Order: sequence, then C-alpha cells, then structure tokens
Amino acid sequence: MRIGHLNTLLERAIQEGSLERACALSGRAQSAAFSMFNELVAAGAESAACEPEYPYIYWHRGLACEALGQIEEARKQFDLFGQGLITSKKIPASHLIALVREKFHLYNLDKIYIF
Repeated sequence: MRIGHLNTLLERAIQEGSLERACALSGRAQSAAFSMFNELVAAGAESAACEPEYPYIYWHRGLACEALGQIEEARKQFDLFGQGLITSKKIPASHLIALVREKFHLYNLDKIYIF
C-alpha cells in the first residue's frame, strides 16, 4: 500500500512539474521496494523448496533485482528460474517466451536454457 501511495504522489509531482519532488519520491519508492524485497528474502522465499512447482517466483525476483540495479543477484534469480522450469518440467508462458529469451541472452544464460 505504501508503494502505491508513493506512486500516486510521484505521478502528481510529475504532473505539477515538480521534478525535484518527483526525484525524491522516486528514491523513497525505490527504498520501500528494496525493503519489501529484503522482507521477502527473510521470510524464506530464498529456498527453492518454498514453491517448487512455481518457478516464476524467481522470475519476479529477477525482475525486482534488475529494477534495483542488483545485476548479479538478478542473474542468479533468472538462473534459478531456468532451473525451476526444468525441474518442474514447465516451459515459459507463451506470452513470456520472447522476454525470457531476451533476459537469458542478456545474462548469458541462453546457452544453458533453450526455450
């Protein structure tokens, strides 16, 4: 809810042309997202056993890490996503195949996971 509120304030600041305030709000939103991400990890989402049939947890975590500029952690999460797909014998959802291929290529995982 807090991030949604910050997003509303950020949009208003942009509409008002207050770029300095928008920049500050953006930083607060990024910090809040990072805190939520750390809470997720602390709650046990790091374990592959938490949702072995749902590898997309790693996909979403990879996107979150990437957005936060944590490139090495993003690569690790996308790698875990690929492993999870293989373990669960799933293929990426049809609407995501192109994006998955792009991310795997970006993080040099395209030779390991071919979809």
